[in-house]
Amino acid sequence: MKLGFKSLTLLFIIASFFIAFAEWQAVRVGDTPGGQRPYCVCVGDGRNDGKERVYLSNFNNHIYEWSYYPDSGWICADVGEGVPDHHGMIGVTVGQGRNDGINRVYGGHANRWLYEFTYSSGQWLKDSLRPINSSVYFGVQVGDGRNDEIKRVYGFGGSAIQGREFTWDSSGDTWLMKTASQPHYVWFFDIGDGRNDGIKRIYGTQYQGRLNTSEPSLLLENTWNGSNFAENQVSSRSAVITQVGQGRNDGVTRVYVSATGDHIYEYTYSAGNWEEVDICPDAPYLTRCGLAIGKAQSDGHTRVYSTGIRPNGDIREHTWDGSNWTDTVIDAVTMATTHLALGPGRGDDTMRLYASDITGVVWEFTHPSPYVASCEEAKEPKVIENIKILPNPTSRNAFINYSLEKDSRTVIKIYNLSGQLVRNLLDISHRPGDYRARWDTKDDYGKYVAPGVYFYKIEMGKEIINGKLVVLSNL
Repeated sequence: MKLGFKSLTLLFIIASFFIAFAEWQAVRVGDTPGGQRPYCVCVGDGRNDGKERVYLSNFNNHIYEWSYYPDSGWICADVGEGVPDHHGMIGVTVGQGRNDGINRVYGGHANRWLYEFTYSSGQWLKDSLRPINSSVYFGVQVGDGRNDEIKRVYGFGGSAIQGREFTWDSSGDTWLMKTASQPHYVWFFDIGDGRNDGIKRIYGTQYQGRLNTSEPSLLLENTWNGSNFAENQVSSRSAVITQVGQGRNDGVTRVYVSATGDHIYEYTYSAGNWEEVDICPDAPYLTRCGLAIGKAQSDGHTRVYSTGIRPNGDIREHTWDGSNWTDTVIDAVTMATTHLALGPGRGDDTMRLYASDITGVVWEFTHPSPYVASCEEAKEPKVIENIKILPNPTSRNAFINYSLEKDSRTVIKIYNLSGQLVRNLLDISHRPGDYRARWDTKDDYGKYVAPGVYFYKIEMGKEIINGKLVVLSNL
């Protein structure tokens, strides 16, 4: 059978299309129950079992968890539900909001609530942070916003509404709330060292315009000054999502925002000023929505990833080549453009991209030569550093701060001067990062110990670290 010129042309276009997208493998993870619109996606160890999973907030007020098992594939579980609302659960993140070494899943809801979900004894337990009548939480993050080594939960969003900071008070068994921003309509934000001065700040966009318009908004920076958060304007751009990271792979942290008009703006702080670069200037006029920074290829280079919002969007990889930014479209078929996350979602240390589409389908994208975290060059055998006891002496709570440089199971035990075990404080699997464990000066039976000198021991597999003493004053 002979093919005409038009048929040959069509075949060439189709072949070129598949060649263009052959590099990245797209896998349909599954459909969210009810097929309703998703909002945010994140990757984290929400169950504290050393296995990372994919979490998705949904229009139907639920947070869903996707777990991968080699024998059975992807399994969806319902983490929990918020109060009924026509906008549903919006923000989602995984973190140690209580500073007790335990990861929890946090959801930002459109109806004044921030939810906390803890996995315990085979089920998800729901708690809520203090509801505020005027709040709508588009974004939620866990981080050290005050630079005091205490992680807190932050919620931002809603028209002319203040951002909120929540600190867990273990002595009162309650959440303490403080204002974290001026009244703004803030979209998804991030916490990081945007100025490279060792100080973490909160970066978010005061959204004044509408999607797919050029009306301006403000990129804002909030810095803790010891008593309040001081606000500074970084730029005027109609932006949606903010991320802080080392997008150029040069060790310099910068602030990135996805914006209307299919732009991604990069901000570098230098000599007292913010320098702006449009790293995505030539894409079609369509709002960039999702934004992620990290390593997805085996070369170990950090890149920026973004999505163009439906219905004609795409997923792009932005690479700094040393002198210019280049774009690669890695997906324009699935319409998985609502949000974006990068991480080892299968729990196998392989970094992949995760996104969802407007119908609730969750997608996974893997580079043919992906980045595997465990394939990093071996580091020094030192596993624990920066061990501190705060405060010391203490009368009620002692905090043990420690840093991990590689994956490890962490066991912390408290002993008295006679060498008797007083408290099995922690037994958990950790990924690399900074952590804090809290000892409430109680023994394993829930009774406060007597004043005196105590020791802690941290076990990392075969490595054992004998910790500094803790001196207790009278209770």
